[in-house]
Amino acid sequence: MTLPGKLKQVSNTIFIRDFIRPKIYLDLLTDEFGSDWFEWEPETIHHEIMRVFNQRPTESVFEKIMALQTYMTTDLYWDDIMTFEDIILAFGDRYVDPDMLQGCTPEELAYGVAVAEEVGKEHSGDLVRDIIIYIRGCHQMAGVVVYHPSLKFAQPIYPEPLASLVTQVEEAVANGITPNDPLDLDDAFQVQLAKTLDVSVYVDERLIKGMI
Repeated sequence: MTLPGKLKQVSNTIFIRDFIRPKIYLDLLTDEFGSDWFEWEPETIHHEIMRVFNQRPTESVFEKIMALQTYMTTDLYWDDIMTFEDIILAFGDRYVDPDMLQGCTPEELAYGVAVAEEVGKEHSGDLVRDIIIYIRGCHQMAGVVVYHPSLKFAQPIYPEPLASLVTQVEEAVANGITPNDPLDLDDAFQVQLAKTLDVSVYVDERLIKGMI
């Protein structure tokens, strides 16, 4: 992770760029304002960013910063399904509608949870069961049965034959096996292997792209 003292060297565009990881905004804003900004109103945060960094944050960047503030100052990420989704979407640069559940892809969930953990806030409890059910529902809608490592806490314990399929796919991923080309859509193992690798590639690419 880039050291806070070096962040100012690249801060001339950081508030108008998507894909930046939340931890980088946390380091930059806390380096400049201390923890005071955790308690500021949105208007104050926006004003101070413009004053200090001479940039008007894009809507998606500002939503990410506000989601980061909520994550740091409340337990709602762990306790409230609507807030959990809003934070995941904002961390992934997606539009947030706070009045409705929009649904997340497995890729968005895996990346969002990974970068939330990277922020490093201490919390004694686990995500409430409603959020686990939500994560599982998003995977079911996408037809994904093997969860990304950042989401293993929500991985269901399947009956056979799904349990064996999960093990088979996990072993294939660990051994660097890739799906056949062209993909056989009638082969459950090949399909699930492709979907599992798609999620991993998405998360890896976003984490790299989000560095400065």
